[in-house]
Amino acid sequence: MKFGAFGVGGSFDQILEAAHLCESTGYDGLFFGHHHSPDLRKRVGLKQAPSTGPGGLVQWPLLGALASHTKTLELGTAIYLLAFAHPIHVAEEVATIDQISKGRIILGVGPGYNPADFEMFGIPQPNRVSLFEEGVEVIRRAWTEDHFNFVGKRYSIRNARVVPRPYRKPHPPIWIGPWTVDGFKRAARQGDGVVTDPMQSMAALKEFVAEYRTLCVSRGQKPYVALMRRVLIGRNKEEALLRFGPGLVEGAQYAAWSNYLQREYEPWLKNIKSPEEITFEMVNQDRRLLWGSPDEVVEQIHEMDKAFGGIDYLLPSFAPGTGPQGWQHGMESIRLFGEKVIPHFK
Repeated sequence: MKFGAFGVGGSFDQILEAAHLCESTGYDGLFFGHHHSPDLRKRVGLKQAPSTGPGGLVQWPLLGALASHTKTLELGTAIYLLAFAHPIHVAEEVATIDQISKGRIILGVGPGYNPADFEMFGIPQPNRVSLFEEGVEVIRRAWTEDHFNFVGKRYSIRNARVVPRPYRKPHPPIWIGPWTVDGFKRAARQGDGVVTDPMQSMAALKEFVAEYRTLCVSRGQKPYVALMRRVLIGRNKEEALLRFGPGLVEGAQYAAWSNYLQREYEPWLKNIKSPEEITFEMVNQDRRLLWGSPDEVVEQIHEMDKAFGGIDYLLPSFAPGTGPQGWQHGMESIRLFGEKVIPHFK
């Protein structure tokens, strides 16, 4: 099992410090997400708006800079919103960073889901799936074919030749980031792996991952599961909850009220009338979180590995700390996980 940290934010200097910490404490990778609109939480009725991504820094310049300051970490997107960029541009950007890093890039992509992002670009949200599926095909062809043409519903590309080519051969892995059963089926058809979101219920994910594995096998390809889970880790459960519980609940409120969670798998949500009613106990009643001391988190990872039929890449998504010591507590949790959890799986 490989491990890639997710959820590291702040200034570039802070992110770079976290990257060096990850590299020195046994992590295999470091992954970033991104949204374009800063108004995601306001749009679903929450009072506090989030930053747009890791410290507001967009993915390609950030990953390019990190590639030149690290030596062993894989650097990836989990996920990049493919509907908002031309796939030829994405193929060029990622191949360039793959050259800089000497083959350490993983491209995780998804179609997007929040209306605020689509409105910023003037893109009809119903076009998201076709833009995404065509985009993945174009990127893969751009990395593997000398010249190609492509005519689809959204893109028409003539006599394309993309340089540079990726350093990794045949190309960097393309992970598909879904959160519906149809998305997991798409991952089996188009991806080199599937990367989950951090907050979906255990019941939903077990069903979706099983569907993904079945379809992969029927297509004669090897499944590859990158599981992302929220992590609250400390010397004990009480410390972890005190430091990271408020940030976790805030994220769960957004996930629930943005139709991000699959409500048919969340029976506790049926009687919730407002996001402010959501509690930590509600969210974790199905043990979807990795929470507690290092020994407790190790045990929980073993349980999840068994539940999902094997995890290829675990992405601990560190819940944000709050207050003046929030950044320091976040760094302590990254170190604690790296030094006390990862060695049990190597």
